[in-house]
Amino acid sequence: MDRWITILIQTSFGLAERFLPQLSNRMALWFFFRPIRAKRPSREEPVLRKARRARRPLRGYYKRSLAHYEAYEWGEGPPILFVHGWGGRGTQFYGMIERFVQEGYRAVAFDAPAHGDSPGTRTNLLEYGEIIRDLGKEYGEFQNVVAHSFGGVASIRALVLDQVSAQKLTIIGAPARMDSIFEGFSRQLRITDRSLQSIKGVLNELSSGDPEEFSLMTHLSKLRQPLLVLHDSDDRSVSVEEGRKIAEGSPQAEWVNTGGLGHNRILSDPTVTDRVLGFTKR
Repeated sequence: MDRWITILIQTSFGLAERFLPQLSNRMALWFFFRPIRAKRPSREEPVLRKARRARRPLRGYYKRSLAHYEAYEWGEGPPILFVHGWGGRGTQFYGMIERFVQEGYRAVAFDAPAHGDSPGTRTNLLEYGEIIRDLGKEYGEFQNVVAHSFGGVASIRALVLDQVSAQKLTIIGAPARMDSIFEGFSRQLRITDRSLQSIKGVLNELSSGDPEEFSLMTHLSKLRQPLLVLHDSDDRSVSVEEGRKIAEGSPQAEWVNTGGLGHNRILSDPTVTDRVLGFTKR
């Protein structure tokens, strides 16, 4: 997010919380389900041009004029699903996609609503799940589901709750619990817990009264697939301690702690790609 836009939003929240608390509640709810759509950098364009693209139908949870999402496919062979995080897009995995295709795999990715080239202005975890289920029906069993950040939460729910078929799961830079998501959102916009009440109310409705249903840790003990957990010590979006909690919470997990890559560059690091590829082949 642009620094000056961030400052403006933080200032607006501060004034609203002080003088118009009901307005600050509505503002928090508005921002929480609306990702910032980042411009696709030029380094991702080559892999995008090589993609076989499809517009796949999406029922979703919001009224939209165009009820679809963008899906991408590269290569032939056993399918690997790449699941981007909040504010991301499928082509963020460009380095991994190219390498996996070279190794004889079929790479599959998508842009969630309000992300990348997909239409819409808002989305939620349930829509991510709907997309993963849809692609699971299309491709059958994935050799590996490689998920970044918020996408890791959506992926483990899809494998455990929806029985999406996958041999393995790789989670990169993901939050372990809802509390960490709330903390990150509050820290970014400098809002108080009072303004989060409207968000928690909506999550209560979506989860039938238990927001922890949306926590990765809630489903970890029921995961049957081998798990690879990667997290960078310099991740400023999601603390590395979140990754440690996930790895420690799963007896079959393989833990990889990187350094100097942050939250996003870890996706294009060649050494990380080697670890994910090696894990997939084993």
